[in-house]
Amino acid sequence: MKYMNKYAVRKFLLIVLPLTLLWIGIVSYNLKVEKKFIISNIVHHNELKDSNTEFLIDKYMEEIIENLKLVRDSDEFINYIDFQNDAAFNELTAMFLRVMKNKEDYDQIRYIDEKGLEIARIDNDEELVVVSSDELQDKSDRYYFTQTKELDYDEIFISPLDLNVENGVVELPHKAMVRFATPIYDKDDVFKGILIINYKAEYFVQLLEEHESHQDLDNFWFYIVNRYGEFILHQDSEKNFSFMFKELENLNFEHINKNAWQIIAANSNGVIESSEELITYYDVLSKTREKNTNYEEKWIAIHHMDISTLFSPMTVFKEIISSGNLIVLILILGFAVFDKLN
Repeated sequence: MKYMNKYAVRKFLLIVLPLTLLWIGIVSYNLKVEKKFIISNIVHHNELKDSNTEFLIDKYMEEIIENLKLVRDSDEFINYIDFQNDAAFNELTAMFLRVMKNKEDYDQIRYIDEKGLEIARIDNDEELVVVSSDELQDKSDRYYFTQTKELDYDEIFISPLDLNVENGVVELPHKAMVRFATPIYDKDDVFKGILIINYKAEYFVQLLEEHESHQDLDNFWFYIVNRYGEFILHQDSEKNFSFMFKELENLNFEHINKNAWQIIAANSNGVIESSEELITYYDVLSKTREKNTNYEEKWIAIHHMDISTLFSPMTVFKEIISSGNLIVLILILGFAVFDKLN
């Protein structure tokens, strides 16, 4: 009887162990397939969202550029450049006001002369304000002036996305801003200054802030960085526009993941995957840059995800334990054999 029991146990194990191992293999394979499917979906959704953002940004930038050219080519502006008398100035100011009334998301429209001095400026500060001559500023050292004056006719300068600065200080409350400018030449092809529109970029920021969260992941980080890896938007909102503030000016994505940044900096879009993390990145300015060859900015959306929990030993164990029906079946078969042998 004792021998029979040992024999029965051995037979039982010969049946149960292979079935159990087979089930562990099936569960492991299914989890690998599921992980691959989840990652594929994440990559697809991120790319779809980012490409849609790219389309909307490019479309709106085209509209602003078109408006800038319409102002530049208007009779009022051309007359002022040709005659520069009081009557022409008043017509120019009235035209600027009409433009600003129709564009609530324009913060300023300005004509800056060849020396870098503001000549005409309308501010949108809750109401439209014609800035008086004694409040006009010297912008000759500002990057948007020095870079725009180097452009040819019909070329457009588009600034980085940053915060508005007045008199050398970041304005409070913070205003995200993108500046669109074009050089001005007279009929003799002599440089006469620049025309510039300051666009209140809340719309761009809202588009960039919207990103897909993923319920399958415990840890998910999202950033928008410029071409230097500096944060335009950060998971911690206090670090937004880090490059504008001295105490944060050295903060960039390279500090978070140096290896990943070397890949991202060299490409526009892509995926970086390891067993621990998944990073998708997408430059939402690619289309705009293609149309404006002098434009070098990047707004790179980086989705940084922890995928280590998608296929871990603990996950496999939990899946096996939760598969109660098959375990019960294995036990029933095992006991049936055991009973038959007895």
